[in-house]
Amino acid sequence: MEIKTRIAPSPTGRLHIGTARTALFNFLFAKKNNGKFILRIEDTDKIRSTRENENDLINGLKWLEINWDESFGSAQDKPKKGVYRQSERREIYEKYLQRLKDQGFVYECFCTPEDLQKEREQQAAASLVPRYSGRCKNLSQKEKEQLRGKCQSALRIDVAKIAKAKNLPEIIKFKDLIRGEIRKDIKEIGDFVIMKSDNMPIFFFAGVVDDYEMKISHVIRGEDHISNTFSQILLYKALDLDMPVFAHLPLILEKDRSKMSKRKGGHSRLFDLRLAGYSKEGLLNFMALLGWSPKDDREFLSLNDLVESFEISGMKKGGSIFDDDKLNYLNGLWIRHKSDEELTADFLQFLAFIKEHHEEYPLFENAPKSYLLKAMAVSKTRMVTLRDFLFCDYFFKESDFDEEMLIFKKSDRENTILGLEKIKQKLSNFSGEWEVENIFEILSSVVSENNLANGDVFWPMRVALSGKEGSASPQELAWVLGKEETIKRLKKAIELLS
Repeated sequence: MEIKTRIAPSPTGRLHIGTARTALFNFLFAKKNNGKFILRIEDTDKIRSTRENENDLINGLKWLEINWDESFGSAQDKPKKGVYRQSERREIYEKYLQRLKDQGFVYECFCTPEDLQKEREQQAAASLVPRYSGRCKNLSQKEKEQLRGKCQSALRIDVAKIAKAKNLPEIIKFKDLIRGEIRKDIKEIGDFVIMKSDNMPIFFFAGVVDDYEMKISHVIRGEDHISNTFSQILLYKALDLDMPVFAHLPLILEKDRSKMSKRKGGHSRLFDLRLAGYSKEGLLNFMALLGWSPKDDREFLSLNDLVESFEISGMKKGGSIFDDDKLNYLNGLWIRHKSDEELTADFLQFLAFIKEHHEEYPLFENAPKSYLLKAMAVSKTRMVTLRDFLFCDYFFKESDFDEEMLIFKKSDRENTILGLEKIKQKLSNFSGEWEVENIFEILSSVVSENNLANGDVFWPMRVALSGKEGSASPQELAWVLGKEETIKRLKKAIELLS
């Protein structure tokens, strides 16, 4: 059997971290088994689905390098070639709908949302399992004609008819790759809608058709879809279609163990995580460890490492908490792991991304790449995200600071001025290679030759050059800034203290 998986997001909002993680696990499972992974856009919600959200989904997956196989799309829409859209597959769904109608498994439903809500509330008050009562199942032809003149009907599946016609057992069950056997009493499955009143298919009907037509072998999705699986099993049985293998992933949880909302900002959307400056490598590494772990318990894993190590048996059943500290730790590891050239290229891409969303930093954008490389080289060990580099603007302009910041807590004004004067003098007279090691030796010699402490020399120089209490070391700052700019900033600091 050829392994084939899919991700089928709805473009009703930006790409959620849970959807991105589901896409990653589908991608890993397919690639580990020499299979294929496809992208299908479930855009049957006419009101909430937008092309803007669709582009966000597509661009987010591309940025993560979760690339899909197969080439498909309308000739008029070349930029989206390779993407299946349910809105373009209406004729296919109609064919399968007709098969259901021919067997008498479908009936019209004229219930309003208000009717259905009232029914659910009544069932809840009576401690009953909420499900559709079937009130429209036995309408007469005359009643139907009268209702058709007032509103457009939806179409529901007659569960009892399917069960009888296909001789289904009272208990519907399936084997989940992660959770083992899952079962449900067929009596708990109410007659469900498969076509909305706008003639668009409900996602789990369209999903059954698409998964069969596209030869999907494994449906890997979040555990919140378990209840939908039983309705889909009934459709597979009604249509006499072979079923895929199911695997339901643990949900991503907030720290209070509540389900992570798709409509919150912060860390729930890939877009916001990109704006925050997280790298794709750090995010992929972090997402993979939300509910899964390799056999050797490694934590620092590239996408290739993940493909090589992935086994679905490593999935956990319980929900996984989104741990910001863990994300920051892994992202920091990736920043330090990358070469200066790779990290600078990532930063320039980050600048371009945030500029698209109305956030501009001309000091960084206009800096020569060679200068950016030097600044990045001395800054990356202190960075957690790419955005952190934006706080290193002291490489590109002088910073304002209070004169008292120049004086180390164990020093005084007199020794601070002496230290800065001696540094300026020695650096001005220095004619050797302007390298970090040489600058460090000069600073050390100022300490030893003038009976000063490190805090009288290294601290005020750091503040003079960066205007910050925390930054790269003073010798690294001087190396990046160059001799002329270093002397200029030292002079300004001395004047400020004097």
